[in-house]
Amino acid sequence: SVYGGAAGTTEANTVTPNAIPLNTWTHVAGVVETNGNLKLYVNGALVASNNQTAVTIRDQTRFSSFIGKSNWSGDALWNGRITDVRLWNVARTQAEIQAAMAIGAISGPALGLTAAYPIGSTGQAPTDDVSGNNYNLTQNGNMEYIKDNGATGASQSLTLGETISGTSTLWIGQNTTFMPECWYEVPSSVVIGGDLTVEAWVNPSRYTNYARIFDFSTDASVGNGATQYLGMSICDTAGSTGPAFWVVGANGTQYTITSSTPIPLNSWTHVAGVLESGGTMRLYVNGVQVGTTTAASMPPSVTRARSYFGKSNWANEPLFQGAMRDIRIWDTARTAAQIQMGMTLGSIAGAQTGLVAAYATGTTGETYLK
Repeated sequence: SVYGGAAGTTEANTVTPNAIPLNTWTHVAGVVETNGNLKLYVNGALVASNNQTAVTIRDQTRFSSFIGKSNWSGDALWNGRITDVRLWNVARTQAEIQAAMAIGAISGPALGLTAAYPIGSTGQAPTDDVSGNNYNLTQNGNMEYIKDNGATGASQSLTLGETISGTSTLWIGQNTTFMPECWYEVPSSVVIGGDLTVEAWVNPSRYTNYARIFDFSTDASVGNGATQYLGMSICDTAGSTGPAFWVVGANGTQYTITSSTPIPLNSWTHVAGVLESGGTMRLYVNGVQVGTTTAASMPPSVTRARSYFGKSNWANEPLFQGAMRDIRIWDTARTAAQIQMGMTLGSIAGAQTGLVAAYATGTTGETYLK
C-alpha cells in the first residue's frame, strides 16, 4: 500500500492472491516505480501489480517508521521472524531482486540502498544498518534469534524456503517468572462449563482488538455459531475499553460483560471472570468487581478441544501480546473474598476444592507449562 494525493490520504495497493506459508522462510518485495506503478514479488516472482498513476510516493522524512508494527494502534504486531530487511530509493528490477535474494547477499553499501538490516544473518547486531548510512534501529520488546534446531544463538544460517523446526523447544520456562509472549493450548480433556471462575495476572504490552486472555471452545462450535464457547479478552476496542468476559449459553446466545476502563500496558493486573449457577456473571479487576450481568442460559459442562491462553479460535484475531502468570481455571463460582485472598502470586500451589487447572508459571519453582 502507498498513500499520496494532495492530502496524502489517497491509497493505492496491490495484493497477492495467495497466502504465503506459515513457519517457512519466504522472500517478499514491494516496488513503486516513478510513474506510480506498484509491483509485488514473492520469492522473486511477480505475483501482483497495479498500473496506476494517481498516487505517487512523496520524498520526505518519515517520523513513524516501523518493522513489525503498524501505525494503527488496533492492528496486531508481526508474529513470526524477519531477516535481511532492506529499503531502497530506486525501483529494483525483477532481475535485481532475484540476484540478491540470498540471505546475507547485501552486507554493505550498494547503489540506491537506503538501509539494510541483516538482523543476525551476518553476525551483525540486530539493530545495525549495514548500508553505510547508519539508520540503526531502535529495538522495542524482546528479540530472540532462532536456529533451525530450536536452539538460541547470536546468529543463524538460513536458506530460502527452509522450514523452521524444533519450535517446541523454544520456550522451556527456565529462569522465568511468567509465560513468554506466545499462545498455549489447554489439554482437550478439560471439562469447562456450568459454574466457573477463570483468573490470571496479565501484563499486556499492546492493545489489540479482541486479543484473548482465555478462549475455550469445542471443535463443533468454531465457525458454526459458537454454541459452546466462552472466553475473556484484554479489550474489545483497543485502548478505549477494558477486559471483556463472555459465555455462550446452551441456547446459543452470547452474554458479555465489558469494563469501560482499559487496564494499563506494561504493568501487572489481576483479572477474573465468574459465572454462578443462577446465571449471574461477574468481572473483577484487581479484586474489585467492575461489571455484572445475567446469562439466561448456562454454558454446558463439556470437554473443549479448542481451549487456549493468549489465542482466539478465530484465525483473523490477534494473539495476546505481553506476559501472563498464575493462570487458574475453577469449576466453582469464586466469591470476591476468595478471589482477593488468592491474588497473591504462588498462593495456589497444589490441589484445591473446585480447582480444574493452575499454572503458576514459575512463581513456585515449577516450569510454567506444568
